[in-house]
Amino acid sequence: MYYVQFNDKSRKEITGVFLAPQPAEFFPFQGAVEDDDPRLAAVSELIGVMSMSGGNNAPVNE
Repeated sequence: MYYVQFNDKSRKEITGVFLAPQPAEFFPFQGAVEDDDPRLAAVSELIGVMSMSGGNNAPVNE
């Protein structure tokens, strides 16, 4: 499962991914989606970076 931010209340496009729920006043239009949700394709590169960094949002040294 991924905690995500959608572009608007329609929840059609994912624009961000989080490791945990965030304060709604700073990150509106949040939700949780399953790993196989097709909307995750738009942010798949970001998910890969998060996985490589151990899930702590630390920069990845290349």
